[in-house]
Amino acid sequence: MTLRFKATPPELITASIFRGMYTEIARKLGVSPQHVRHVALGKTTSQRVLREILRECRRRLAKVERAA
Repeated sequence: MTLRFKATPPELITASIFRGMYTEIARKLGVSPQHVRHVALGKTTSQRVLREILRECRRRLAKVERAA
């Protein structure tokens, strides 16, 4: 069975906008994507990484709001 959508569901738009975010942040800050992930999950702390995660989330969420 093939699912067909007349428009892209908002959940898929949101998922595609956040794809690759940890890698992008890691490159920008010169750290590993795993480190960014661990900070995001609260397994380790880094104010610099956390600040960038929050900044990037806000930027990307603004894109979702504009697309809605």
